[in-house]
Amino acid sequence: MHRPGATFPTKSAAVAWLEGERRLIDLDNWTPPADRAAKAAKAATTVGQFAEDWHRDKPMSRRTKDSYRYLIDTRLIGTTLADRPITDVTVADVREWFGQLDASTPTARARAYEMVSSMFSAAVAEGLLPVTPCKVPNATKVRRARSVVHIESPEVDVLAGKMPEDLAAAVLLAAWCGLRFGEVVALDRADVATDGSTVNVSKGMTRRGGVTEIAAPKSETSTRVVAVPPHVREALTSHLVDHTGPGDGAPLFTDADGQRITEGKFRPHWHRARAAAGRETLRFHDLRHHAGMVAAYAGATIAESMARLGHSSPKMALHYAEQAADRDALLAERIAALATGR
Repeated sequence: MHRPGATFPTKSAAVAWLEGERRLIDLDNWTPPADRAAKAAKAATTVGQFAEDWHRDKPMSRRTKDSYRYLIDTRLIGTTLADRPITDVTVADVREWFGQLDASTPTARARAYEMVSSMFSAAVAEGLLPVTPCKVPNATKVRRARSVVHIESPEVDVLAGKMPEDLAAAVLLAAWCGLRFGEVVALDRADVATDGSTVNVSKGMTRRGGVTEIAAPKSETSTRVVAVPPHVREALTSHLVDHTGPGDGAPLFTDADGQRITEGKFRPHWHRARAAAGRETLRFHDLRHHAGMVAAYAGATIAESMARLGHSSPKMALHYAEQAADRDALLAERIAALATGR
């Protein structure tokens, strides 16, 4: 039984309410009065209020939650869009809001739009809007500030050889398996197969508010089991024997005090190694790009490349495939030069 939720002052008012309910039934539009009241209250919610509820209730990693908290506070609250009822927002409203964001911080601008777009998709799913008003073309695209630096495979061994012996495997894992730095240093003994054939990536090191912590990755696609190329396995198993504690939870890479190494303590070793190898500007993350390139060059499909590197978007996998095609053309030219002597 569904009740109106309030008493009526007169009999005619009660009859009118019943007739209204009957019309909704005849039109096949009837829903419980309590549900309609909740939806009406939701419809009166402003974008800013909806953002707060969405941020509170949506399951997401702590890192993403902190990032969205910052974007809500700095890119949404206080704007005209935040004060509008969410059911009244138009494409023009979102376009105007996006146009007023600081263009000098393009990454934050794109992330803010991505967040708001996700938020409005949730509103559509809840039935508050028929379609999302987020229709700004290329709003989430950011021009790459620094081009991807490519390294040749022989350079990987040179770089690993310039690192301290107990950190050399970190270079190999990034360059051949495509692990991010935070994923590399979060590895424990139990994450590596005893024969070195696979590496289980299920967590990463992050630094937030001056505190370093090990946490689950921000996306499901980052959790993966990566097959280790056979030529790397011996170095990995030797590392387990010579530089890793006996327990399953023993960190794979430690500092001089035997604690899990952090970026701050790893960085000086990396800087010295890259300088000794003649690659002073090489970032550790560029090793991951090498892994993407060799996977593409070996014939990995876009889906396989995404799975191996833990990408949630095909963008970088497509980039690696395109670069591999370019290198194949260059290789063909070199073969021709050898054949003709020119």
